[in-house]
Amino acid sequence: MKNINLLLAILSIGCLLTCSKDNEDTYKIGIFPSVGAADINLTDPFSKVLEVHGNYSGSIGREINYPNQTEPFEYHKVAWYDAIKATFSARGTAEDMVNDYEVFAIEVEAPYEALTEKLIGIGSSVDEVVNAYGQPTVIEYGTYKYKSIGIHFEYDETTFLVTNIIVYIDNVWID
Repeated sequence: MKNINLLLAILSIGCLLTCSKDNEDTYKIGIFPSVGAADINLTDPFSKVLEVHGNYSGSIGREINYPNQTEPFEYHKVAWYDAIKATFSARGTAEDMVNDYEVFAIEVEAPYEALTEKLIGIGSSVDEVVNAYGQPTVIEYGTYKYKSIGIHFEYDETTFLVTNIIVYIDNVWID
């Protein structure tokens, strides 16, 4: 009987190690503050978004070009992919070729399943965010902003669960 109890205890511990949310091996780590997400690094050329995720049209994604009002010679491109629930923002000058624009922000939303290296993802609570990252630089409009490390966590103000995560180049102000 002692052997059976010992075996059950070992199996229970094994399940805790492999099934727990605290085990990084169980979950895909794919959101990196100031680095990237969705298999794209910040500062990658916009053409890499197309290489990795394919061309987009209709319901798969759209491209928007518009001049930035505060920087008259800077243009932004935004592409979003419904299939992976990720949006890629890139910027460049009017002289840049379209594909040379630099990715400066990536936003993911549900049901995107990857987590940050601190195991925070869509559906995490704001308490989990604070436990992992400390107090945010700014809290406003349902967003915890960590400007010094280049990540924002948007959350539902009734459930206090993360709904969107934005990673960006840390020297860019993302409101």
